[in-house]
Amino acid sequence: MSVEEVHPTLPIDLFRRAFRRYANGVTVLTYSGAAGTHGMTATSVCSLAAQPPQLMVCVNRAARTRDLIVEAGRFAVNILNESQRDLSELCSTAGGDKALDASVTDPDGAFPFIRTALASLGCHVIQVHEGVTHSMIVAEVDEVRLGRQSPPLVYFEGTYNTVRTLPGGGQVAPMYEQLFDDMIRSYS
Repeated sequence: MSVEEVHPTLPIDLFRRAFRRYANGVTVLTYSGAAGTHGMTATSVCSLAAQPPQLMVCVNRAARTRDLIVEAGRFAVNILNESQRDLSELCSTAGGDKALDASVTDPDGAFPFIRTALASLGCHVIQVHEGVTHSMIVAEVDEVRLGRQSPPLVYFEGTYNTVRTLPGGGQVAPMYEQLFDDMIRSYS
């Protein structure tokens, strides 16, 4: 290990590099308001409890998305498949217009679900905890929709991947597909 890696005051760059090695599924948070339906790409999403079903998303406090989700009181978490990289990139543009039209989302339901997502979870906000730079939004899941089963879009080492392109390639895919299947079953 280098001196930097064991230094008692953690350099920010070292912290960030460590988390770049944590492979995450890619989600888009969708929310509706007076200006229509919008989305924000998020990788800081996790389940908190199965009974009652709860999850947590982390959103930068400076992002207008944070205020819009909290004001709306409801949003959807959409788990993307490997063919939805363009949608994720659209929704990850800082300060850009992230409006989603009816061809992408289902406008008729209680939640703005992305039509072709692997899975979508409709949520209502129950708590907001403020961190230094991000808000941790705790939500209860009211509705789950499962899409067509296919490999997920994954973010790893600062790039988009699929389970086939992660180190180990096809050897890794069955393990990730089984983990994904188990996660979806836990919400069914």
